[in-house]
Amino acid sequence: MGRRRARLQRGVTENGTVFTGAERRYLSDFRLGRIATVGRDGTPHVAPVGWSYDPEHDVIEVGGRNFARSKKYHDVKRSGRAAIVIDDLASVSRGGRGACNSTSTHCV
Repeated sequence: MGRRRARLQRGVTENGTVFTGAERRYLSDFRLGRIATVGRDGTPHVAPVGWSYDPEHDVIEVGGRNFARSKKYHDVKRSGRAAIVIDDLASVSRGGRGACNSTSTHCV
């Protein structure tokens, strides 16, 4: 396990950041993402989020309306773990897109 973990961890680049120049340029172009967390009972939870890249602190900041009261916030606060996927869509309009999760009986 230790060997696998060492391969998965990223180091700091020669520019003093965990992101390469290409990754920083990519992060400057988009604002919508999906964050995945795991609930207390082990159920995965994926939700759309707004985010921004803070180059000064070299982090991706995730937020939203009433964020501190959200399930995703409490999942991460409890577990310390999350994954984010950056949506690089041509448009962020909801035109025809929907969402559902693993416990949904219908999708919206």
